[in-house]
Amino acid sequence: MARVTGIGGFFFRAEDPDALNRWYAEHFGEIELDSSDYDDDGWFQDRGETVFYACEPDSTLPGPPDKQWSINFRVDDLDGVVERLRGAGIEVEAHAEEYPNGRFAELADPEGNHVQLWEPNAASVARDPARRVASDSPLGGARVATRLPCQDLDRARRFYSDVLGLEPAEERDGGLLYHGASGSFALFASSGRSSGESTQMAFEVDDLDAVVAALKARGLEFEYEEVVEVEGNYPSKGGRGERAVWFRDSEGNLMGLGQPL
Repeated sequence: MARVTGIGGFFFRAEDPDALNRWYAEHFGEIELDSSDYDDDGWFQDRGETVFYACEPDSTLPGPPDKQWSINFRVDDLDGVVERLRGAGIEVEAHAEEYPNGRFAELADPEGNHVQLWEPNAASVARDPARRVASDSPLGGARVATRLPCQDLDRARRFYSDVLGLEPAEERDGGLLYHGASGSFALFASSGRSSGESTQMAFEVDDLDAVVAALKARGLEFEYEEVVEVEGNYPSKGGRGERAVWFRDSEGNLMGLGQPL
């Protein structure tokens, strides 16, 4: 299924890209754009998977030459940021009401591009655990990874490929690493095996019936013939329960498939 996987970048047209760069560096230093990465069309900075790019109006940047672009900044203290910007003489319109996903304020940069400030509320943060601020715990900022034991790694690889349609993103001696739309898991060679008495890992999908049908067509056998409805769900998933089915991989690991209700 074709899907959008994230934000690719923010693009601005500016009569003076360097001046716009300096404005963002002064007032939003956390995303300072590096003018040393200047090319014939403008300046840019690669920040992980997101690119900030500014160019002159007649450059080769895609889009209508007169188009003004918009950027959204996530902030942890909207009132504090608004006060700081207003103190610098910048006009900022702060929304009085709180929206379902948080509070907002708006302003324009010197080139007239729309800038939005967003302070997410607790519900919004809960729905986006990948962006949740780390707690004071030593593991608050850790990345969680699942490990599944396999007595026969070659057999497991064939099962995950032929039946589940999954191919490893990386491999090493005694291990295979798989990536999902979010999160990852690894299979590792082990002389032991799981009890298989409880769910060890689950896949959350948007259309459980379609996924079940597709996997059955590939030869997967499920623990139960019928989809089970489980009452109760986490608030961040915005539902009252979950539809679920279970299956075992070639090594006896018990896996779940779920769709929030």
